[in-house]
Amino acid sequence: MKAKENTTTKTQRRRTTPPRSRGRSGPRGGDRLLLGWRLEAENVPIGFGDAAAPPEQAGDPIWLEGEGHVITVAPTGAGKGRGGLIPNLLTYEGPAIVIDPKGEACHVTARRRREMGQEVHIIDPFGVVSDQSDSLNPLDAFDIPGIEPSSLAMEIAKQLSGGNMSLPDPFWDIRAHDLAAGVISAVASIHKGADRTLQRVRRYLKADDPAYGLAKLLDAEGERIHRFAREEIASFLQTEDRCRSGIHATGCSYFSVIASDAAQETITCSTIDLPAVTRGDPMTIYLVVPPAKLASHAALFRLWTASLLSAVLSREGDLPEHRTLFAIDECAQLGDFGLLPMVYTLARSYGVRVWAFFQDIAQIKRMLPDEWQTVLTNSAALQVFGVPNHLMASDLAQILGDFSEDTLRKMDRTHLALQMAGQQGLIARRPDYLLDPMYRGLFDPHPMLNGRRRGRPPQGNIFG
Repeated sequence: MKAKENTTTKTQRRRTTPPRSRGRSGPRGGDRLLLGWRLEAENVPIGFGDAAAPPEQAGDPIWLEGEGHVITVAPTGAGKGRGGLIPNLLTYEGPAIVIDPKGEACHVTARRRREMGQEVHIIDPFGVVSDQSDSLNPLDAFDIPGIEPSSLAMEIAKQLSGGNMSLPDPFWDIRAHDLAAGVISAVASIHKGADRTLQRVRRYLKADDPAYGLAKLLDAEGERIHRFAREEIASFLQTEDRCRSGIHATGCSYFSVIASDAAQETITCSTIDLPAVTRGDPMTIYLVVPPAKLASHAALFRLWTASLLSAVLSREGDLPEHRTLFAIDECAQLGDFGLLPMVYTLARSYGVRVWAFFQDIAQIKRMLPDEWQTVLTNSAALQVFGVPNHLMASDLAQILGDFSEDTLRKMDRTHLALQMAGQQGLIARRPDYLLDPMYRGLFDPHPMLNGRRRGRPPQGNIFG
């Protein structure tokens, strides 16, 4: 998937208000993100804002306003959901796409999102949150205006394969990827609606005699099939038999993730309207897969995410009033997700804000060995908390620059280190939806906490 060239400059683009329903009243954050609470009063830095503006006060909120992405780094159990994602989903007025592997954010915030006038969709193939799952057919992205079919077919094949070279000789994966992309493109060329599915692609590949079936497809459909598809399928058919069987076996392995009934039901007939995602209609989409199936079904997350990104990156002209929040919890579990650097560098021009959550810097480096610095550089804010040891503190101190290893390692468990672009780093108090009074009554109980609250709640309501 390739973002369309933006022929309109950033200064020429303006935001428009899509039709939206009126939700229940309550604290709203616009499309700002609450990153923390100030611990000490400080003056506004020289060169920023009104010289006569009063100093920032202790307890004041720290917002990320305007354009910009966020990265949060904290180990498992440190409270990335409780102190970051969930408080913002309870107040963020823009549309949101939430990769929520454990279903935590969905459990706690879905009701509130509906009350805010959002149309809520939950893709949950294994019933973590709901017995009835929404669905999103990745091949619906071929209907997006201006989409380039061969590029999209190659991107879908890449997300299925994980982009990895699983065999010692990369030849097999390269040719298998091309075969998968060709058959995907062929199915997209000749089928529409409920007949245009990845299951149909898999059936062509898993047939008793796949070479015969694909040859028959080329003969029967001819010019109806996209040229890219014809070329890739013909290349496969012209390969020597022994070599062809290895390519075929490797290509079939990419589709094992959609073999189960649970997976197939969530990628067939879409209940999510991609044009509405493009328009920025008030909509929240949760993507849920249980932790035990994250490794085996990461390709599902990648497929859904690539389809939704195709929709938002097809925006042209006026942008929606509110930015689309793209939140990726347990980001490293997506595996090889090459779209992430592109999204961090380009998506802000399309009205998209990305918030990715990692357990440590090592995860970012493993996931993006060649582009991890690009992602960090293009982030407007970097949050760090729950630093457990010297090793993690050393890595983070080098990246943040404004904090010593001891400062990071000895932070109070309710605090975070915050580095915002162009500003001095600071220690702040983390938001906490369980304790901060402004969230009272907005959230539903976390199933693992049974609604328990711990600690003493601070005072005040930043939303008035």
